[in-house]
Order: sequence, then structure tokens, then C-alpha cells
Amino acid sequence: MTSAAVVACIYIVWLTGAVDFRLYFGNVPPTIAVVFVCVAGLGALYVLQKYSSFSVYRRSTFRQGLCTAAVLAIPFMIAVTVADVVFRFPIDINVTLPSAILFYPAMGFLAQIALHIVPFAILLSLGNILFPASRLSWRLCVSIVLASLPEAAFQVVSSMSSGEPALIDAFVAVSLFFFGVVELYLYRRFDYATMYAFRIFYYCYWHLAWGNMRIYWLF
Repeated sequence: MTSAAVVACIYIVWLTGAVDFRLYFGNVPPTIAVVFVCVAGLGALYVLQKYSSFSVYRRSTFRQGLCTAAVLAIPFMIAVTVADVVFRFPIDINVTLPSAILFYPAMGFLAQIALHIVPFAILLSLGNILFPASRLSWRLCVSIVLASLPEAAFQVVSSMSSGEPALIDAFVAVSLFFFGVVELYLYRRFDYATMYAFRIFYYCYWHLAWGNMRIYWLF
């Protein structure tokens, strides 16, 4: 259901022409890229649940997980606001309403799957195969740290190619790395739904609330 909703959201936004999806998927049609990511993500989530005791949704801890996710999102909201006021991110960094309402939940899901869940599943599986005698906590920590790098690297490369100042690149790299660490911690501690909720809390502030205020009123 979630994957179908993500495909539908991206398709609708693509039809509007409000977003240049070549920035994210190159010349691959967005719907094809989204289907591929969703299939890979479903496989990764299954492997992690079956072989490493991760959960997609755990009812018993979901309420606690939501509260934890909301609290942990606050420092990132504060940090990105300060960075925006001091360094001034490009005015077009946020997609405007109403497309943003469909775009960000869908792209948040895709970013988590492609840049965190799939790498994490691969790294942890390799660790379990290659180093079965090592402590599980060590394999988890290494996998979390390494799987937190792809999104930071992707965003920094995109930022550098558009000629953004070095200080902005540095902030993006550091904040997204720790963002990924927190996401995967929430996945391990609670479930994938909590991990996704954390990103949505942050997106609601940065991309929807603050993002549209900066476009129309602030900057």
C-alpha cells in the first residue's frame, strides 16, 4: 500500500511539471525509478526483519517511538533554521505548495529506502556473513555509520555541482550524516514506521512550514 501511494504521488507531481526529477533519477522515467526503489526496499526490509529481528511496525512501542522521533527531530530543525539564517540556502531549495504535500512524503520514503535501508541491509548482511564471531552490537554500529553516509554524499555532490558555498556543503554533510544515524537508531530501537515518522516530522518543518515561509515572506 505504501509503495503504491508513493508511486502515485510521484506520478502526479511529475505530471504537474513542478519538479525536475532528472535531479534525482537522471534520465530514467520517475515512475520506473520509483518502482525499482520500492521493490529493492521491500526486499531489504524483509531481509532485515527475517534475519536481524528488525520490525516494519511494532504496535507495542509505536507511541513511544513517535514521541522519541518528534523530540529527536527538534535539534535538526533548530540547526537547519540557524544555518539558513546565517548562510542562506538557495531560494529554490524547497518545492512549493501544493506539490510539496505529495512530493516530500514520497521522496522521504524513497530517500530512506535507497540511501539508508538498502545499504544498511547489505552492510549488515555482509557483516553477519564475514564476521559471524564478532559482537552483534559492533556489526550494527559499523553498518549504521556506513549506511548513514550515502545520503550525505549524494546531497553534498548535488550542492557542489550547483556551486554552493563550502560552509553550506559542510553543514549539509555533517547534519545529514547524523540525521541518518538517528534514523537507523530509531529503526533498531523501535521500527521502520518510527524511522519514517522522524523524517516526516523534520520535513513538515523544514520543507513545508519554514520552507514556504522563507519563499513567500522571509527571503
